[in-house]
Amino acid sequence: MATGPTATNRRSAGFTLRRTRRSRGSALRALGTTLGAVSLALFIACAPDDAGSGSFADGCTLNTAAVCNDCLELEHEFRIGSVVGPGFIAGRGGEDQIVRDGSGNYWIGQREYMNVYGPGGEFIRTVGREGEGPMEFRYGRPFHADAAGNVHIWDHSNNRVSIVTPDFELVDEKPIPGQQINDLIAIDDGDLLVLQTWYGTPSDPGQPIHIVDGGEVLSSFGEEYLTGNDPSDFNPLDTRYLAAAPNGAIMAAHRAEYRIESWSRDGELLGSLAGPDLENASFEPGPVTAENPLPNFLSGVHADAAGRVWVALMLRRPDWVENSEEDPDGGLMPVGMDVLNWFRSRIDLIDIGTCTLLASHRQDPIFLDFMEDGLVADVEFSPEGAPLINVSRIGLRDAASVGDDGNTRPDAADVGAATETTERVALSEAPAGDEPPATGWTVELDIDEEHPEGQTDRYAWSPWADEPPVFGTVDGDFRSRIWYRCLNSAEREIGNTDSPIRVRFAAPPRLVGGEELELGGASERLQVSTDWGGETVVMNAYAVPRAWWIYLEQDDAAERATGESSDAEFKRRLLESGSSGPGAVGLELDWEEVGRATHTYSLEGASDAIREAGRPCGIQAPPARSAAP
Repeated sequence: MATGPTATNRRSAGFTLRRTRRSRGSALRALGTTLGAVSLALFIACAPDDAGSGSFADGCTLNTAAVCNDCLELEHEFRIGSVVGPGFIAGRGGEDQIVRDGSGNYWIGQREYMNVYGPGGEFIRTVGREGEGPMEFRYGRPFHADAAGNVHIWDHSNNRVSIVTPDFELVDEKPIPGQQINDLIAIDDGDLLVLQTWYGTPSDPGQPIHIVDGGEVLSSFGEEYLTGNDPSDFNPLDTRYLAAAPNGAIMAAHRAEYRIESWSRDGELLGSLAGPDLENASFEPGPVTAENPLPNFLSGVHADAAGRVWVALMLRRPDWVENSEEDPDGGLMPVGMDVLNWFRSRIDLIDIGTCTLLASHRQDPIFLDFMEDGLVADVEFSPEGAPLINVSRIGLRDAASVGDDGNTRPDAADVGAATETTERVALSEAPAGDEPPATGWTVELDIDEEHPEGQTDRYAWSPWADEPPVFGTVDGDFRSRIWYRCLNSAEREIGNTDSPIRVRFAAPPRLVGGEELELGGASERLQVSTDWGGETVVMNAYAVPRAWWIYLEQDDAAERATGESSDAEFKRRLLESGSSGPGAVGLELDWEEVGRATHTYSLEGASDAIREAGRPCGIQAPPARSAAP
């Protein structure tokens, strides 16, 4: 788990996550606020040449000539939220920042209180209530987890930051200056804050970025509005998003134009880049029409431990007008008040050292937050209109590490590879050129040798298995991989819905009998035939289509000939797969499109990977095979 500075190197737009058919006119005005507190005079960057020019230190245009559009890989972890009842996300603001505390729980702001969800997305409790006293909030949102695992909650209505332990106890409160704060991040593990706001008089609007210690402003910079400038140039809606770079610099991304800057703490401009034109005309306040569309905009920025910069954007769909209906108050509104009918998200990965756009990824779900290195969140809506937040790991496929000219791009390794607290063990190196793909398993550990069972990153996974040939030209992505997470003693004692053994898919699996029994839930029991080097074993499993996985049953030991649960036997066989065991395992699944298909997963390095990922949970050697009853 990333803590300290690595947990705060990101910022995202303040989305309002509610979809409703009530009060359409006012809802669309709220949508306009959500999709941009839009500048009355939008700054438009000139479109740079695809090949880029200059250096970041001197100010460069982004080189987009060799961008890879299919090299960023998102792997769905779990979903947060519910349609009704406990865990429901109200969608009134504050949900755009998600913080993971020292116990691995996820905190989401709900204005007057926080929703807290467990490591697998299960709802735990709320924290806080409405008010101005201790542990009371008027518009609270978590934004940072410090090295001790405490959560820092920014309440811009009460002008303070509250620091709360993973045991939900208030540790401290700090005042913050300013009224209209557009963004806030922590540096020095939360001892100092960086604000994006403006101070000064109407004749001297001041600077946009400020480092503060409690209520004291230590430095202000940004060079946008200086003494003597025309006061009419002052535009408080020209928002920037902030991120802390690993070298101590402050990264600032302009919302209304594709411009990224790096600033030292004493206000020196260290570098800047201009990206592609956002293709906006000036938005005139009033009804949205085909001639007056809501603008495209940047919605977040993150600097990872390797020094690369991640940028999130919201871009109008080409068919947004066709996906509109008449607003009773005038103009247009998205069909069903579903913002996905108007906008799509895009994530860009930039190597600022060479001013190169390495990779880009487009998606329909609304991007919410760069939570930490390699972990992102986006939101979709249930048919009832309830926000459901997807937590996913994001990585760079091996193909993105080599440009069209055959030269390796700088720092184009897997995204989370360089954090101080995370140990990633690749048991087989990725090949280059025309060599076959790597077959070894991968391990991710968040190491704390003194408190190993308190750690939440303890994973192992197989390489992606290609889709079986039987799918032919069937539309969809049918790749999958085996995924393992060790459960510590407490999780084993109380049970855990975050099943240790899963098969994760690149898209929701469409299996016969695999339909969810309730919204967001699991399917009926499925029988899965597994082949271990010629030995066939039938196991029980459940599909969770919205989470993109199937998981093996943990409670069926008594009804199986081995006396083991399906999950336990599968794990035991992985541990026994060693050099003398089978080199692959096949899973036969019954798909709606083509019938039965066998997916084949490499077992090269599986035993070592499971043992290494299971080390914090006491997995050291293959358990003895259970005797048949």
